[in-house]
Amino acid sequence: EVYRNWVVPEAAQSGSARVHVEFEFTLERDGSMSALRMLESSRTACLDQAAENALSAGKFKALPNDYKPPRVTMRVTFFYNEAPQGS
Repeated sequence: EVYRNWVVPEAAQSGSARVHVEFEFTLERDGSMSALRMLESSRTACLDQAAENALSAGKFKALPNDYKPPRVTMRVTFFYNEAPQGS
């Protein structure tokens, strides 16, 4: 869902930008997102915004009934022309 909403800006399509941006957010029991915050910027506003838009536009499913906590906090990293470390 998030990947489908991630529109990679032209600034990254040339392959010259080799950066990433990291976000943290909370997924509430009903599938709504709260507390979205950027943990690490790519230092390029349009790339940061594209990643944030992908998360904000996502429609998440509710947490499973057998998952006891009321919410879960997640981190996600968007990579622009670079591989995750350890890959």
